[in-house]
Amino acid sequence: MIEKHEVRVRKRLVTLFSSVMAFAIDPVFVYTELDVVGAIQGNLDVSAISCIDTSRCILASDETNFLQSFEIVGNKMYVSEEEISLGKFKKENDIEGLTNDGRYFYAIGSHGMSRKKGKYQRSRFQVFRVLVSNEGKLLERKVSSLESVLEASDLSGYFKKRLDKNGVDIEGLAYNDGFLYVGFRGPVIDGYAQILRVNAEGLFSQGELEEELFQVDLGENRGIRSLEFNNGKLLAIGGESAVSGEVFSELYEVELNTESELRAFQIPMNDLKVEGFEITPQTGSIFVYDSQENGRPVVQSF
Repeated sequence: MIEKHEVRVRKRLVTLFSSVMAFAIDPVFVYTELDVVGAIQGNLDVSAISCIDTSRCILASDETNFLQSFEIVGNKMYVSEEEISLGKFKKENDIEGLTNDGRYFYAIGSHGMSRKKGKYQRSRFQVFRVLVSNEGKLLERKVSSLESVLEASDLSGYFKKRLDKNGVDIEGLAYNDGFLYVGFRGPVIDGYAQILRVNAEGLFSQGELEEELFQVDLGENRGIRSLEFNNGKLLAIGGESAVSGEVFSELYEVELNTESELRAFQIPMNDLKVEGFEITPQTGSIFVYDSQENGRPVVQSF
């Protein structure tokens, strides 16, 4: 049984978070929209990004079953049209989260039922670890799943349940110190968003799998739309869930093992649905948005 932790926290809004983003006066956001060079497949459905550095980045569109590599040079985002295949699946993998450990990239499907018909599709219940060359070619791929973990967890009552019935819907993934942190847009339980932590080697090898489940108060029945680590701190985008119905998003600094105050930070264009973000030392914070052409990538400088 997964050990469950409740993180009961209070919120406050601050207007400066120097390690992630900078604000001008009152606050007016200073950000740059990136010009996309090349073709993103499923360009209205960009769902996640991850960068080892600005020359080694990947993106996902949740209506495909492959990834694409890109690099950032100045204010341009150069996208390779070569597909990084995730394998042979009849349906899309619905990739909603990407992260990396400095060598490997990890990609996770929603592990949720199809949105329109509420059907089970095996392709959505996958986790991938891929090694990609500097030129964006696939060198190695391993495949796993969280299906058995979720079936045996405290989320089992929400697993394989329709999304509009508060069913499981993964949208965030972050890596830190050997562990993958999985963020759920749904279910939101008693007003709390869910974060599952699993050890990466246990998931992709025959070793012991360690699991912990955390509950986090993002307010207003918000779910998690993206996760990221920065300088050892876990950051979460909180936004629309199936039970909240709101679009407005904020960035939160999350403390999983204490009842410390939860800090919230405004982000650029937070009236749009934030689908993913990444932080690099070279650029600052990069955000992509749902239902926007090419994800409408923007960079918020340090």
